Amino acid sequence: YGKSFPDLARAMLKQFPHPPDLVAFPEDQEDVVNILDWSDQNNIAVIPYGGGSSVCGGVETYVGEDYSGVISLDLRNLDKVLEIDKESRAARIQAGIFGPALENKLRKSDLTLRHFPQSFEHSTLGGWIATRSGGHFATLYTHIDDFVESTTMVTPTGVIESRRLPGSGAGPSPDRMVIGSEGILGVITEAWMRLQDRPVFRSSCSVEFDDYQKALHATRLISQSGLYPANCRLLDANEALFN
Repeated sequence: YGKSFPDLARAMLKQFPHPPDLVAFPEDQEDVVNILDWSDQNNIAVIPYGGGSSVCGGVETYVGEDYSGVISLDLRNLDKVLEIDKESRAARIQAGIFGPALENKLRKSDLTLRHFPQSFEHSTLGGWIATRSGGHFATLYTHIDDFVESTTMVTPTGVIESRRLPGSGAGPSPDRMVIGSEGILGVITEAWMRLQDRPVFRSSCSVEFDDYQKALHATRLISQSGLYPANCRLLDANEALFN
């Protein structure tokens, strides 16, 4: 189950309809391949599960009557940074790693992914890619698309792995098929991600306006200036009251 209001309401009422028949915890990509092979042979639906932070029903295990059963595929054990290329500022990262754990591991190399969706603490890299997430501190780099260099996805018919290239104009990008696929086409197991140097200096400030239109104009000028602050957020009086 996810973390939407209906999910929380059902939990408070102790209502958990349509639970999965099995929950699988693969240790590596080979386990994912074997689980999908077995499921395909036995008409079993497989629902990838990362952090369970979905608010759109993306991890629901109700699949109708066309399948013999359903497996919730929990990727929590695929939580490693497998390789860091400091020269190219990139890393090969498993899909089940949560946001805070990822940043902690990159910090040792003075690097950061610099992608902070609202669900950062409760979601995984694979979930960000599968849902095409957007994040705070994103005046320049907004969506996860900006950071994906290549992906690896296990499907019922084999493994799809895109090439790690700085850029390519040779036809449609296969990564565009994976990013935002919502688990429909397969299970994302790892990805090469573009990184940023960790900031050396930090500074922040708040500016008050007595007119909302003036504040809107100032925000537009900042966004068009090319300065690209890490974050620039416009709050009206009511929102500021609760933030």
